[in-house]
Amino acid sequence: MSLRDVLEVVVKAYEEALLDDRYELPSRNQAGINLLLAPINRYVPPFTRSWPQLDTSITFEQMYDAFLAHMLSELMLARVDWLKKGSSPANPSHAEVEHSAAG
Repeated sequence: MSLRDVLEVVVKAYEEALLDDRYELPSRNQAGINLLLAPINRYVPPFTRSWPQLDTSITFEQMYDAFLAHMLSELMLARVDWLKKGSSPANPSHAEVEHSAAG
């Protein structure tokens, strides 16, 4: 799998989790800024959290590594106990459809 393939899969899952309240992502309200700051948070030592100098450089690999690590860590904290086999926000199970139609 190429880096692009991995990015597409992870970003799709992350977007789905952000858009569906049932996943209860912990930092959902700050998702954009947290993702933008992921490279800084990953490569600047934690106890010297001063803003990096403008001439600080990282590679594309490091930048995308930080983005992927951030999204994957958020997805690992997502609530998934509501999921059932064959059910997803885009494809609810038959029982969920019946329940929502009855309610």
